[in-house]
Amino acid sequence: MSQNPQFHEREITPRGVLKAGPWRLKAYEIRDADSARRSIPARGDAFAHGMSLALDWLGSSPSPGLGWLIRHVGVGARYVVVARWGNSNELFIETFAATDDGNTPPRWVPGGRRFSFCVWDMRILWHERNAFVRHMLGGPAASPDAYLADTHAPLPGP
Repeated sequence: MSQNPQFHEREITPRGVLKAGPWRLKAYEIRDADSARRSIPARGDAFAHGMSLALDWLGSSPSPGLGWLIRHVGVGARYVVVARWGNSNELFIETFAATDDGNTPPRWVPGGRRFSFCVWDMRILWHERNAFVRHMLGGPAASPDAYLADTHAPLPGP
């Protein structure tokens, strides 16, 4: 029986608010420890098609027009995880992925039922759930601006 590799936190970097049509999304990057060595960017052309697919997935009738997005450089693949709030208290999530062999342009595909999100993405998901409760559900009045300002703290990698 093989053993699991030892778990290491990954670098998490908040990247501000992305405005896409009627949507405002908190943007994050997650990188595995070796991605810098492999010279894989977390922004730019390497993620352009995945970002386009994610923004198209959002649709055009937001309520309340808030969500978050992760560009994740993993081992052997790149991911875009996009989430939007709707129906007062529900979170809708989609993951897009592309293999990464370092030699060919990534081919992005929607996740549907094939992909989910991983333990590193879940750090952000948990923070975003708590921020939404604090600023949109927990006070006397919803505050989208306070929600957008409440981001996961940067987390250095190993």
